[in-house]
Amino acid sequence: MSAIFDSRKKGFTIVELLIVIAVIGILAAITTVAYSSVQNNAKSKDILSTAAQWEALIRLQYAETGKIPLSEKETTGSDLIPTCLGRPTDFPATSDFQEKQCITAYTDGHVGVEYSQSIMDQFSTINNSNMPKTPPYSTVTGRGNGRGIGYSAQKGWEAGVGETDEVHVRLYWLNPSKGSCGTGDGEDRSVSEEEKTMMRDAIVEMQAALDDPSMPEEDRASYQASISYLNWILNGKDELCTLKFTL
Repeated sequence: MSAIFDSRKKGFTIVELLIVIAVIGILAAITTVAYSSVQNNAKSKDILSTAAQWEALIRLQYAETGKIPLSEKETTGSDLIPTCLGRPTDFPATSDFQEKQCITAYTDGHVGVEYSQSIMDQFSTINNSNMPKTPPYSTVTGRGNGRGIGYSAQKGWEAGVGETDEVHVRLYWLNPSKGSCGTGDGEDRSVSEEEKTMMRDAIVEMQAALDDPSMPEEDRASYQASISYLNWILNGKDELCTLKFTL
């Protein structure tokens, strides 16, 4: 090494400059990746904290009033329509989102979750003074964009589990760290294998239905978007985190 960097030389040779440039490039790449990882991990913790705050507020309202808003259902089928938790001003139109969107599939722009004023109005104990701030914007390349917490809720008998009076709540969000959803309490907050099986079965059924040439174009577009969205979730590898609890 002493032969390369000879102190008697007045400057660097071309070879020496190339070595220095290569080393700087490697260090810069390592630093960029490390910094990006730190940023994403910080975002994950911030989003998880926001989800926990919403869980606490929802539990408190149910304890005080005995009710929380239940999700509406699709006009065709029994799928729940999720909503974004927050204020309407939290979800303006941007280059990545339509107005009211908080989670969207990046590949084809399918709406994953959209804000519903009628649902938010039913959170009678939650207002601007105690409402958590919207978590930071996150992107998973090729998967989707997220800028909030999604919400859905239904009675136990509708979900096919538990007692009639139980309310099953799900909060979910896009995980920017592409790894663990950040839980440490042993509760499964990622998409379960049972849910993945149900999604795969739904995809098979919808693909079979698309073979019917008499299907209306509006329904066809809806089925294709749903298939795309389910595939996005299935291929996400815990990129869509869920927090589930029962009231």
